[in-house]
Amino acid sequence: MIVVSITYPNAAGARFDWNYYQGTHLPMVGRKLGGFGLASASVLKGEQSADGGAPAYTAIAFLSFSSLENANLALASGEARELMADIPNFTDVTPVIQLSSAVP
Repeated sequence: MIVVSITYPNAAGARFDWNYYQGTHLPMVGRKLGGFGLASASVLKGEQSADGGAPAYTAIAFLSFSSLENANLALASGEARELMADIPNFTDVTPVIQLSSAVP
């Protein structure tokens, strides 16, 4: 299992439209990447840091794929380019994307 994490760093004055993200972008992710072995998706909303200050990330999305090959195919696809093109509709933050695997 490969997990693609998409983090949206929190920045002063940054815009993040949760209504659009949840109602439009996330369903689009499922439709666009389902054919690439997307097994599951989950999202965390940053609330605060451990010291009570602002969270480091506004949002963190986790997309689980059945294999590294499928994750790479998904990220290189035209569907992923469409998803990236949709990002300005809900935020002005550039996401950081990383592929990871579980450590036994």
